[in-house]
Amino acid sequence: MKPITATHALYSNLFQESFVNPFNGRLTGTSSLAAKLLCSVGFYRKVSNPLQLEWSPAEYMTTLQKIVSAEQLKAARRQERQARQERRVSKVAAKTRKLLAPATTKTRAGDSREKLSAKCSVSGEAFMPVGEAMTSARSQLLRPFLRHGPDHWMANVAKLLERHDAFTYLHKELERLYSRLSAAYMPPKLDTPTDPSTVGMTITQDQRHVVKLALSGFNLFVGGSAGTGKTVLLKYIYRELSQMGLRVAMTATTGVTAVQLGGCTFHHAFNAPLDAAPHRWDANALRAVDVVIIDEVSLLDACMLDAFDMEARLARMHHRPFGGLQLIACGDFLQLSREDTLPAYESAAFTHLVPLRLVTPMRHAADDPLMRLLEDLRHGRFDTKCFAALDRPIPANSTHVTYLFPRRREAQQLNDLKLSELTTQEMTFTPQRGPLQLCGTFTHSALVELNRDADGMRAAMPHRERLLEMIHEESQHVCAGGHRKDGGERELAPRVADHELVIMPVRAEGALVTRFALRLRCRERELPTSGTRGGCVGSADSGEDCTSTQPSVLSAGDVPALVVNPTHSGAPAAISVSTLRRPITTLATKRTRRIIAPFSAAEWEEIATAVATRLGGRVVTMLEEEPSSMVPLSVTMALADMTSSDVALSLAPLRLKLGCRVMVNRNLSRTVSNGSVGIVEAFAPPDINLFPRRTDRSARAVFQRVCQQKLFAQLPIVRLLGGEVVQIPPISITLGGTAQSYFYGHEVLTIPLQLGYAFTVHKVQGLTLQGTVVLDCEKFFDCAHLIYVACSRVRKLDQLVVYRVQPSMIIVRRSALEFSNKLQDARNLNVVDLPPSTARSSWSQHTHTQQRVFFSTPV
Repeated sequence: MKPITATHALYSNLFQESFVNPFNGRLTGTSSLAAKLLCSVGFYRKVSNPLQLEWSPAEYMTTLQKIVSAEQLKAARRQERQARQERRVSKVAAKTRKLLAPATTKTRAGDSREKLSAKCSVSGEAFMPVGEAMTSARSQLLRPFLRHGPDHWMANVAKLLERHDAFTYLHKELERLYSRLSAAYMPPKLDTPTDPSTVGMTITQDQRHVVKLALSGFNLFVGGSAGTGKTVLLKYIYRELSQMGLRVAMTATTGVTAVQLGGCTFHHAFNAPLDAAPHRWDANALRAVDVVIIDEVSLLDACMLDAFDMEARLARMHHRPFGGLQLIACGDFLQLSREDTLPAYESAAFTHLVPLRLVTPMRHAADDPLMRLLEDLRHGRFDTKCFAALDRPIPANSTHVTYLFPRRREAQQLNDLKLSELTTQEMTFTPQRGPLQLCGTFTHSALVELNRDADGMRAAMPHRERLLEMIHEESQHVCAGGHRKDGGERELAPRVADHELVIMPVRAEGALVTRFALRLRCRERELPTSGTRGGCVGSADSGEDCTSTQPSVLSAGDVPALVVNPTHSGAPAAISVSTLRRPITTLATKRTRRIIAPFSAAEWEEIATAVATRLGGRVVTMLEEEPSSMVPLSVTMALADMTSSDVALSLAPLRLKLGCRVMVNRNLSRTVSNGSVGIVEAFAPPDINLFPRRTDRSARAVFQRVCQQKLFAQLPIVRLLGGEVVQIPPISITLGGTAQSYFYGHEVLTIPLQLGYAFTVHKVQGLTLQGTVVLDCEKFFDCAHLIYVACSRVRKLDQLVVYRVQPSMIIVRRSALEFSNKLQDARNLNVVDLPPSTARSSWSQHTHTQQRVFFSTPV
């Protein structure tokens, strides 16, 4: 096992020895030649954020004064040497005059004039005018910056330092450059609808205290036993933070819990590694959000949490904990966790969280005997009398019986057996996969063809960093007249960020040359609405007007925007370039966004042509939409590799029979949610009137499309345990749409049902099961907290039937128990006096300055 200090120390050393160069966007070592040159002209690492640079005019002027003083000292020494030489010449001349005939008076007068002229010339060199001396010193200081040509980033630094307003302009330029580098777009995978059940929801006193801390920007860990309302609290916090205009990533470590939250898994959200192999995190996703919520954090090991902390700092270019992100982690370390690694609470990153514990039960009554049983299991105590009473036959009046197993194989075997016993009508529902399409908004694609090399071999694909540098250099020439300040000099053209560039090899059978498509992702600017915080993320120009909020109004502008024509999946099927900017309203978040291309269509074509020429090739054509025949086969392979086990289960054909027991595995409405169980009563053509009632437009649009296009001839009608009868509609899942697939993806429509006879304990962690739940512990293996998690999935003790449980099966991780017992009780919390070192998010710093948070008296 990797030591806990290794991950933290690795990144810490990297931060101590590196910074982000704002002029080329690269991580630069402090001992490199580039760092030494930048240091020589007054740049230094920020004390508050060593990953970024600051510029000191005083240091710059001091360096220039040193050069001027050194030049004056050299001039004085030259004058002294010349004076000594003159004295020696005078002595030799005097001796010569004594030997020769006396010279005429005219000659002596001429010699005097020559000596006076020589002295004046030496004096003029020593007392050069200040302006000329500073100009000469600046040229000498900046000479190393011009060795790589006029288009190199060092030459741009020299131009900035030569500006007459460099003292005031350079600070703003550094802020602008770092803002460009931190620009990001909100990935579709992080879009999470607000749970309508949280509207008007009543929360307990301890939940209220946690909410106030969360809305103050503190990093939190929310613990508590099963049934204390941790998951519903996260939904409530998400709704409150979203209404403040913050971008929140709702994640969980398991697929089931992620579905329960309406979000996605933590690993999918940030492209986190699944093993110890070198891996590249999704830096764009880390930059795009303000808050990250992680449920079931007990399944996240310490090394992973430390890596997340440091990767967020690196992506956001800030040395604050988590790069200034607000992290709200939630979980119970006395439930299932990884056994082969250190728990998350032993990581260095966990020290930046405020640990709290929910204690008010929401799933059970305070005097419920089930609560006493769970409390005993939580502390490793075996209640012989209680388990003897639970070892009983399944009640005869039980209409829904769910079996829990420790392994997936046993659960699948029972589900197949129960289904095969039915002799009623059977139907198989195969997921409908849509066509391959781009997910996002992009410029036109430049189809670049590279010539063969001198040996007649196919040219290699250019390196990504080289292409980024070429695009930036050519944009300086192409956009020479398009980026000016009012009455000022031309600004530098915006640098294309790494996540904005897409280089896709083109599939061509029998091609003798190298071809690839070059396109840029358009920038997204979010327009603030009433009740939200100001500012825009990922804007194309910080000074641009963003006051328009009506999606139907077109505002004229000189920078072209890409207008999205959304398809049924929410991804653009066609992209057109317009000279007008069109605000777009996102249905999921109800925010107005403006999509702006980094360059106009003509500018981008000219830049791509110049880059292709420098690579020794040409632009064959500009494509508004790439034909599917050009998409490489590796995209399909990447989409297959990105399919997780939970998603793969949804993509498998679903076999159902009339009368079979099923469980809903998605949140479909307020009353039909993940974990709802029922019986299939009929198969019928889609009828939108029988679908669960949805309030979000995107889901209703999918429902209407299913009915209109008849994508499924028939759908199952289920009678839920509560008596409600609904027809289960298909849901839309997007596969891909990431950089690994060149932002291509599929929309898949699948039925959100699974057979509901048996499940694994791991699969139902975080769910509340309905009906009778049976545990046959004969095949249970030694696993900490396994029995506790299984027994805590019900609301009442009479739902449980437990067979063959032994005291040795009640296993508790002692370190987790000690940690949980030390958590601060949120219920009795009135005043939290946090130390000054307590980490807070970047978004909260402009409004909150006090470290003390007062809580009002609960109603």
